[in-house]
Amino acid sequence: MKSSSSLIAVVAVILVLGTALYFQVRNSNAPSLNTPAPTAGENAGALEDGTYAIDAGASRVEWSGRKTLIANYVDTGTLNVKEGSIEVKNGTVTGTVVMDMTSITTLTTGSGKGMDMQANHMKSDDFFAVETHPTSTFVIKESIPAEDVATSHLYTIKGELTIKNITQPVEFQAAIYMQDGALHTNAATTLDRTLWDIRYASSKFYGDLADKVIDDMFGVAYDVTARK
Repeated sequence: MKSSSSLIAVVAVILVLGTALYFQVRNSNAPSLNTPAPTAGENAGALEDGTYAIDAGASRVEWSGRKTLIANYVDTGTLNVKEGSIEVKNGTVTGTVVMDMTSITTLTTGSGKGMDMQANHMKSDDFFAVETHPTSTFVIKESIPAEDVATSHLYTIKGELTIKNITQPVEFQAAIYMQDGALHTNAATTLDRTLWDIRYASSKFYGDLADKVIDDMFGVAYDVTARK
């Protein structure tokens, strides 16, 4: 009995170590998403009170996604900002940004081909279901200035992001500043797509995907310009 118990213990240790090694290798293969730190532009100035309409033509959103088990496999693309406004009052920032989900495009894929096919797939019900949900909306509820906001122009943004008619809280750091008479804001973060019921090829919900697993986390970066 004693030797049998020892054998069971050894097998258990091997299983634990093997599982840990698997996830270590898996994580080491996962490519990085493009989420640069927010930065203020040259000659950035302090915010001025007022209501600013978003200049859709001068604004953009970038996205990135990856296959976790294939080294350096990252897809990237863009989508357009449709409309929105930002209000500044006594140094506090609130507002709404509406994104045109029908404008999703793919710039690069991990395989180096199939950009149009990949973009169309993202528009389908497997991902963003743009025929039913043509827009997504981010509402800025609160902005907390950094201690060095006068020089860094950094704020912690707290808000709500609605995708596919599902609303979830989000929080990230953004640079918000005045430049050439316009309000500028930029930020980048990662989001868990499954919170918005985007489950395609997620290891949380499907087994036996092998190297077809798509990371639940996807990168979002935006650069928005707004004018009075």
